[in-house]
Amino acid sequence: MEPVKKSRGTFRAFLVLAAVFVLGFVFGAGAILLGIQKMTRRAFTDAPEASLAVDRFFDRVEARFSRRLELTPEERAVVHDEFSAAGKEFKEDRHGYLQAVKKLTNDTINRICQRLPADKADAFLALAKKRLAPWGIEIDQEAPRAGSETAHSSGYKLDATWKPGGAGRWDYMEEDPAAGRLYIARENRVQVLDTRTGALAGEVPGLNQAHGIALVPTLHRGFATSGSDGKVIAFDLATLQPAAAPITAGTKPDAIVYDPKSNRVFAMNGESHDVTVIDPAAAKAIGEIALPGAPEFAAVDGAGQLFVNIEDKSLVVAIDTAAMKVTQTWPLAPGENPSGLSIDAAGHHLFAGCRNQMLIVLDDATGQVQATLPIGAHVDATRFDSGTGFAFSSNGDGTLTVAAADATGAFKVIDTIPTKFGARTMEVDPNTHAVYLCTADFGPPDANSNGRPVPVPGTFVVLRYVRSP
Repeated sequence: MEPVKKSRGTFRAFLVLAAVFVLGFVFGAGAILLGIQKMTRRAFTDAPEASLAVDRFFDRVEARFSRRLELTPEERAVVHDEFSAAGKEFKEDRHGYLQAVKKLTNDTINRICQRLPADKADAFLALAKKRLAPWGIEIDQEAPRAGSETAHSSGYKLDATWKPGGAGRWDYMEEDPAAGRLYIARENRVQVLDTRTGALAGEVPGLNQAHGIALVPTLHRGFATSGSDGKVIAFDLATLQPAAAPITAGTKPDAIVYDPKSNRVFAMNGESHDVTVIDPAAAKAIGEIALPGAPEFAAVDGAGQLFVNIEDKSLVVAIDTAAMKVTQTWPLAPGENPSGLSIDAAGHHLFAGCRNQMLIVLDDATGQVQATLPIGAHVDATRFDSGTGFAFSSNGDGTLTVAAADATGAFKVIDTIPTKFGARTMEVDPNTHAVYLCTADFGPPDANSNGRPVPVPGTFVVLRYVRSP
């Protein structure tokens, strides 16, 4: 029997397990966990005995696995080889792994506190600090609150919570700043809110798995992707009713954007790996652009270029919107599985939010990676506000990451704002600089949710964050 091939993926699993052990110890988890705690506490501190503690940890785990599974000598040798290799690799980069465990623990406690009532969050945080201190793990935040009204270093604070309600999940948001309207994709419709009052102004009907919205104010039209039936729905911005027959797109259209330079609408088709090009005046498809993988989000520079994230290949492609062809393909490494994409057209920066918790800043002319910034988990949108110079990443773990360029022009994270679990999509008003996020309360997964928590009907909210004067 050949030894299992070793990879650093083993340690991703180890880090998760380690954080679970650490958090489990906050509340106590029986004799086994106490035994692990006794053997490994030194490995989580800077004690000289750390190497011995690591050896004992892996020896004990190996012994328990072998006994309980009644392994043959050959099978036990495989387990021994793998745990020995794991211990060796862990000791070689012990500091890096322990920092990752500490970060994961902090992030988990941060999310728990956001989802608990204020009094319970305070009690949980106090207990976590007390029980984790002997491990050398410091909890580096006060208990955050969903809906906190405290201004952060970026100047942002929660200003309003709107409750349009309704059942169903949500996806992208799009704002018409001049009209004061916020459009939100909601499964079988698009909800439209008045950004002055938060009131529900109306809904665009007739969608099946709504994803994205693009607005063409000069034609008084909007376009929304209907993912499950492969259509794009054109609607009137005044009446919110259909403005033309449904437009046939590719398979599973998702994000959609309008390019004013070419006066064309571009729908990204996630499963057919192409872009449908639409004439917005005629409300008809006029072409397709083949892509090297599954597109996620897109951004235009206003000068005739469309940039698209390729989620499954971790790429960004540049497209000539007049010629309707791909002109450049750039890797996002070390970013993986990009979702959100936005642009600083004047500064020639692209901001790609990646699901391995990185915000990748690229040069939009060369594709060169200029910065790799840490963000929260489950990002689904990024935005750039040219008025403030802030780049945003909205993360489903309940955080909003804010980055900005320093005096040298290098982008740095300047703020991480607690929001609410599930607030993964976003819009930014270019005039008022308000940031809009949306989410809901969640119940347990059901048979149709693929293991995802299910939004509780009637709890959908829009959170508006504004900058302090």
